[in-house]
Amino acid sequence: MVEKDGTRPIGGTIVLWIVATGFCVIAPFITYSVLKPVGLTIAAQNWEARPAVILSSQVQNRNRQYRLRTEYSYVWDNETHVSRRTFFDETLGVRKSYYHQLNRQLSRHMSRNEPLSVWINPKSPSKAVIYRHIRWDKLGAGILFLSLWALITFILVRSALAELNHGPSSED
Repeated sequence: MVEKDGTRPIGGTIVLWIVATGFCVIAPFITYSVLKPVGLTIAAQNWEARPAVILSSQVQNRNRQYRLRTEYSYVWDNETHVSRRTFFDETLGVRKSYYHQLNRQLSRHMSRNEPLSVWINPKSPSKAVIYRHIRWDKLGAGILFLSLWALITFILVRSALAELNHGPSSED
């Protein structure tokens, strides 16, 4: 179809609005996933350190993306608990040597003679973590990704609003 001067196809505008809406809907979930470990780290400042024994520890490899899988047991109020949480941020990472180095350190604590300190939530003793610190590399990458997502979302929404203001005046 040949367009008249100053007209825009309505189909493109609809697609632009759908894509912009999708980006807007997903943005809060990305924000939450990036900032959740920071909130958990802050909340865990009141947690108590207790000795734990590593039951198993291994580095999982998924297409050059690594994850440390650890299981450990600890005692709280004469009750034994088992946990698998290593970090508050359990996402995959690309730093192979980092994960293997941590795995070697954790594997040294597979004996009751060499317990490891873990952080336990006194209000909910079944919740524990080995490393409660902020992982700055992961947070930095998350903030970079979130910033790019926000920029693209802003551009899409701005374009969609401009189309709304000018209004498509022809049909496909």
